[in-house]
Amino acid sequence: MANEGNNFKTALKELLGDKENSKAQQKVPSVETVKEEPRFRSVPAPTGQETVVNAQTVIEGSITAKGTVRIGGQVNGDIVSEGDVFITGSVGGNVKGNGISINGGSVVGNLKAAVNVQIENGSAVIGNVEAESLRCNGKCKGDLTVSGEVVLDKDAVIQGNITGGRLSVATGASISGFVKIHPDEPETATQILPLEE
Repeated sequence: MANEGNNFKTALKELLGDKENSKAQQKVPSVETVKEEPRFRSVPAPTGQETVVNAQTVIEGSITAKGTVRIGGQVNGDIVSEGDVFITGSVGGNVKGNGISINGGSVVGNLKAAVNVQIENGSAVIGNVEAESLRCNGKCKGDLTVSGEVVLDKDAVIQGNITGGRLSVATGASISGFVKIHPDEPETATQILPLEE
């Protein structure tokens, strides 16, 4: 396990630079399940409950949940949820959920969402992403396979291949890999090379 933790830290440093991930350094074990208060949601959690891993918590192992999962701390293991998964902390493992949102957090592992994945500015993913739709304004090193629309906002940095139904790229976004839109038509594959500096 110690070697996996070092690999996780090394991968984050490689993607994010020399910045230390202070959230990953905090250790106070605590997991709490709370009844979800009514609020606007794109898809309701099946059980009406959420699993919350707060910012001072480190989990060594996998999490399986029926409802929404919120990760503010660090999880070294896979996360599987029938509901949505929100990550503001760090995950060293695969994440599977109805929808996945990473806002200022990081994942070293694959993402698989039944509906959508959002990778916000200041977020990083090292792993492959599968979803119905994807909106990215953070950094992703891995292949993106999306059945619907891929939206890359101005701060998006993609190092990997993109396969999708539609692609929207804002000025300032960066792609280093192949892009294939409308997978039924193999002649639409295009290689995009990094800009020379």
